[in-house]
Amino acid sequence: MAINFYGAYTRLRDNSKSAMMAAIELYNKPNFEYRDECCTILLINAWELILKALLSKNKVRIYYYKRKHNEEYRTFSLRDSLKKVEPFFPKDLEYKGVKSNLEHLVAYRDKAIHFYNVADISSIIYNLAQASIKNYSDLLRQSFGVDMANEMNIFLLPLSLGRMPLDPIEFLNNEAHTTKYPDEVSKFIANIVSSISELDAANVDVSRLMITFSIRFESVKKAKDADAVVAVDNNAPATAAIRKFDPNDFLQQNEILKKLPKDIGGTKVNQRTFQAFVRKREIKDKKHLCWSHKSGAVTSYSPELIGMIRNASGEELSQAREEYSQFLASKRQS
Repeated sequence: MAINFYGAYTRLRDNSKSAMMAAIELYNKPNFEYRDECCTILLINAWELILKALLSKNKVRIYYYKRKHNEEYRTFSLRDSLKKVEPFFPKDLEYKGVKSNLEHLVAYRDKAIHFYNVADISSIIYNLAQASIKNYSDLLRQSFGVDMANEMNIFLLPLSLGRMPLDPIEFLNNEAHTTKYPDEVSKFIANIVSSISELDAANVDVSRLMITFSIRFESVKKAKDADAVVAVDNNAPATAAIRKFDPNDFLQQNEILKKLPKDIGGTKVNQRTFQAFVRKREIKDKKHLCWSHKSGAVTSYSPELIGMIRNASGEELSQAREEYSQFLASKRQS
């Protein structure tokens, strides 16, 4: 029987999604040894399959052209698939950031044995993995029309009853040039720091490489005042709902605009576009994305808006600007 060199993209997609769901479920188990390593292996497997599914969908063969006599055909590796898939990547999903994230996860998988005695590295792997899951979810939705959020919570739970996770950025900055770790670990840390600098210099959303969280638990009298509300059921996994973030971490409009490209899909990105996007997405009604001083003199926004605007299509931004102009015109008339 002749081999199908393109594969069946629906089968590849479904198997990929199963691997990703397994990675999330495994990581969120309360008591599981070898967590980082197993989760990383499953994440990489999910990505390898989804990239091949995207190639297959676009009629690009996923098998090697050449093989030795009597050998079975082999499919391309993750690295090869990542190179071949770039032309088919969604325009709103920054390829460079996603590629960098996967490269660091693969580096960790390949050198995991060197990390066994470095406990703090788990927080770095957590942040890399969470970004990888977010990137995967966006690719699956934009390229295949499948929303994983409809099937399960796609986040790794950053909750702990033990030692609180360290600040990954502070850790990376402090440990990038240290000699207290094995060479492979020091090199791994230094490479991540270098990638962050390169992506930032290229005006690429760094959250595609790493997603960081600031977690603080405080006792409050009323649940509505809490930063996070956790629901626990003996018969179901714990779920967490984030209420709000520290406004000290938020940015002014001009600070966010400096981190955005000047043009997205043919639409200029300026103050009017920003305000139009904020209005269209109802950002000011979402406390975790927008904070205003009670005097109304200062309004700041979550850094998450940088990624949200970057991932918006030029068509959406153009429509938002048009609706915003109509809104301002009607406001002047009234």
